[in-house]
Amino acid sequence: MQHGKPLMARIRFIDGKIRDGKYPNARTLADEYEISERTIHRDIEYMRDMLDCPIEYDKKRRGFYYSEPAFALPNVSIKESELFALCVAEKALEQYRGTPLYATLAAVFEKILSALPDEAHVHYAWLNPDVTFIQRSYTNIDYATWESVSTALYTRTLLRISHRKAGSDEATERVVEPYHMVSYEGEWYLIAYCRLRGQVLIFAVSRILSCEQLKDTFDRPVPFDLKEYLGDNFGITIEEEAYCIEIEFMPEAAPYVRERVWREGQKIIELPNSGIVLSFTVNSLREMKSWVLGWGSRARVLSPQVLVDEVKRDLQDMTKNYIL
Repeated sequence: MQHGKPLMARIRFIDGKIRDGKYPNARTLADEYEISERTIHRDIEYMRDMLDCPIEYDKKRRGFYYSEPAFALPNVSIKESELFALCVAEKALEQYRGTPLYATLAAVFEKILSALPDEAHVHYAWLNPDVTFIQRSYTNIDYATWESVSTALYTRTLLRISHRKAGSDEATERVVEPYHMVSYEGEWYLIAYCRLRGQVLIFAVSRILSCEQLKDTFDRPVPFDLKEYLGDNFGITIEEEAYCIEIEFMPEAAPYVRERVWREGQKIIELPNSGIVLSFTVNSLREMKSWVLGWGSRARVLSPQVLVDEVKRDLQDMTKNYIL
């Protein structure tokens, strides 16, 4: 994204000359501002496309004018701290990569930053903060599917979807009442009441093969509370049973575990060897198991026994892959 102050200064100059009603053209503008005609044409194109300026060219007068005389350039009053927060937020757009929202939001940020008034004194480094959000992976979502789902969420409209479960070759068609969308580890999930199953389910949006927005609307019996629905989750999957998790972390891993909050209500017990035992409650073991395995030999599950057994089984299967 282009954040330079000179761009906004040129736009203010061009706007003032056009507003004077003297029909300036690219040559006169370029000569007065001491830049190239190509730059002027590029700036005018930017004003039309990004700032929605109603600029027209009068062939008889050989110059530019506003077809809507009442038009005014957007003016933004913003503090430096607010601008820095805005620029950091722009970096966070990576979580939307793969969705139609990415390009739209990027264009919105471009408009906002380009509309900053010339009198705003901003440290240049803040316009390009050394802040990056790294996304390990992401799924690509069909534009029509995203539009149908997002519109149905806003209008409370029923959706007919064909959804394929992970690892399955077949898709199931069903009518759903969309409640909420969640972004988690590069995937977008739709939480919706499934009329086929008669319960609230979670659907990966990237695995919705077809999506049709129906005319019928629906009323939710109560406001949907995502936190209440997920409960003691450790990811996006949930089960009916609650598990009390206890994991011992070795001394080399303990500092990294101590400095984070992994679950609300977590407890940490310090061990004599500088290791720790982390404990909390979750309602699903699927993502819990993957997380523990990610620590390798630096973590050991103490309870529940069902998780201990699953980790042991996975480790044995993994060992087979490396036996020559």
